[in-house]
Amino acid sequence: MTPHNKLRCANALMLIGVAPLSLALCAIVGGLVYYGAVQGKLAGGEGIVTVIALVVTYPIALTVGVPAALWSSSVGQRHADIAAPAARKIRIYVGIVLAAPFLLYQAMLLVTTVV
Repeated sequence: MTPHNKLRCANALMLIGVAPLSLALCAIVGGLVYYGAVQGKLAGGEGIVTVIALVVTYPIALTVGVPAALWSSSVGQRHADIAAPAARKIRIYVGIVLAAPFLLYQAMLLVTTVV
């Protein structure tokens, strides 16, 4: 396999790995915005939905997205002539998506302690 194809494959695996977690995060944030704007308070079911969504999708992102990001990084370092800016942006996106649940949890703690 050529280095260019390796980089393409790694990029595709990174996106496939973090896609479920990205969708879960969008659903969680959408639910929080909906319940915060429409009802004015959070119902009791959001916490369990959040936990279930993260327990199911976070391991997928860790086992597929992180190794693919490491593979992409190693291919890009070995073959600097094919290192694409898109691959770096996808690796940054993987890092942000993996950090987002922790940031979301901290924001929820901040909102519940302030209110």
